[in-house]
Amino acid sequence: MEIQFKHSPKIEKIPAIMFVDHEKNGRSGHLSHALVEYKKDHVIAFYSNCSGKRNKWAPGHNGFGWLEYKRSSDGGITWNEAKILPYSWDSFLNEPFTVSCEKAVSTKENEIVALCIRNLNPNGWEPYMEPVCVRSEDGGETWSEAIQICNKKGRIYDQCH
Repeated sequence: MEIQFKHSPKIEKIPAIMFVDHEKNGRSGHLSHALVEYKKDHVIAFYSNCSGKRNKWAPGHNGFGWLEYKRSSDGGITWNEAKILPYSWDSFLNEPFTVSCEKAVSTKENEIVALCIRNLNPNGWEPYMEPVCVRSEDGGETWSEAIQICNKKGRIYDQCH
């Protein structure tokens, strides 16, 4: 049996780029990797900016930091400068937990919904708290307050809207 894949939108060959270089600053991007197209050719990519030294057993393998994101309006060929997700930054500075984003979805109205996990351990990521989401109705310019998704603690493994 032969399996064939169809990419949508069609993927053109483009030169490789350095999307984020945490190594030069001793940082890590572990635990956040959400990417979603929220309207035609408009993509947002979330990633962590975490301590590269915090976990002595596996340097960089932790959630101690904040979330950043970049946006593209040409299907991922070029990307704008990084922005910090305000909820994640505020949590990092003022709460006993850090925030990661492993999943994101787009609604029919082109809203971005970032599904976030909250981590209590500054040297790793467990234990998890109840997951939350933040929404943007303007392509990531502004974000809603965090909304708790459910009363169960843990990660979000899949999503659809």
